[in-house]
Amino acid sequence: MTEPTTQGVDAAKLEAAIEYLRTHSGRDGARQLVVVRNGYLIWQGDQADKIHGIWSCTKSFTSTCLGLLIDDGKCKLDTPAKDFVPAMAQTYPKVSLRHFATMTSGYRAVGDEPRGGYLHGPSQTPLVPGPKPLFPPGSHYAYWDSAMNQFANVLSRIAGEPLDQLFKRRVADPIGMNPNEWRWGDYGESKFRPPPHSGIRPAGSRGRESTDSTGGAMDVTPTESGSGRAPRPTRSLLADTITTTCLSFPAGTWSSYASASTSPTIR
Repeated sequence: MTEPTTQGVDAAKLEAAIEYLRTHSGRDGARQLVVVRNGYLIWQGDQADKIHGIWSCTKSFTSTCLGLLIDDGKCKLDTPAKDFVPAMAQTYPKVSLRHFATMTSGYRAVGDEPRGGYLHGPSQTPLVPGPKPLFPPGSHYAYWDSAMNQFANVLSRIAGEPLDQLFKRRVADPIGMNPNEWRWGDYGESKFRPPPHSGIRPAGSRGRESTDSTGGAMDVTPTESGSGRAPRPTRSLLADTITTTCLSFPAGTWSSYASASTSPTIR
């Protein structure tokens, strides 16, 4: 861990801010907190290595895999999802990877019906396309589970391997993420998925996607020769993919369909 002052952070003010967080948070306080500045770890709690579900942070894992596959020339942002999941052809023929990445696909699974705090879902059959889209692709934005689950399924088929293996080989291992501090759940089997022998599985457990990690793994600042500095990433098409997908939400479309739910499924 690096001294905060070496990264331009006032140590006393940092401690004061953490103390405020500690006293105004839940039972865990700041015990699992990590603070990173300029790629250096400058503070961590005594339970930073606890493994737990990281909820929607895992959406970034899925979209990172998309960028890798684009880098590899296996797909493009505008590749139709139906090319890899034929079950989507009838109702969702125009849904592309771009739509999934920006949560504008309008994809609706069988079982995505309003319940509790959800405006749609959560479906127990997220890979079974529903007969009626939530909206035309690209016309609105909706943050919900089934579309991201199907997105992971499509990417797994494009990759020809489990997304966890792709992410581990291309991202986690090169940057030094401790394999004992993060784990990728198993989605299980479905007739709408490749057979078990194919080795293809989107992330997930308990019938839906989930990834577990520690704060230390999520800070992605492993030591390199003891320096406490993360290896410098190589810029590639992945950076352009991230920029494109982050800036392409349809204007003024959030409120119509954005769910207030905080489901623990990744996505």
